[in-house]
Amino acid sequence: MDQNHVVDGASLPFREDPNRRVQRLIHATTVGATDGFAMGIVEYTADEFGEPDLHDDHEGLYVLEGEGIARLETREYALSPGKCLYVPAGTPHSIVTSGPAPVRLLFARSGKVSGQEQR
Repeated sequence: MDQNHVVDGASLPFREDPNRRVQRLIHATTVGATDGFAMGIVEYTADEFGEPDLHDDHEGLYVLEGEGIARLETREYALSPGKCLYVPAGTPHSIVTSGPAPVRLLFARSGKVSGQEQR
């Protein structure tokens, strides 16, 4: 495989936000991903819902560690390791931790804005 397609996740920093940490693994800025594809790790640390995220692309999440609650519009879903969550484009959503440790997820996004820097 061409080196331009391989990322060493251990060498990439996390962006620290007030209620989460985000590590962009595959992205326009790491491997030149095109057509708005992005993938990475996100860790949610808040235990209370804040302002929901809202974006114009589709997102898939896979829980790696921890437990949490996802809110999509007004519905809530329990998250635990091995669970997957699909967030349709344009759906307000929030995730909080419900256990003693952060809930850690793998995310993949696809759409016209996923490859841009945003929340």
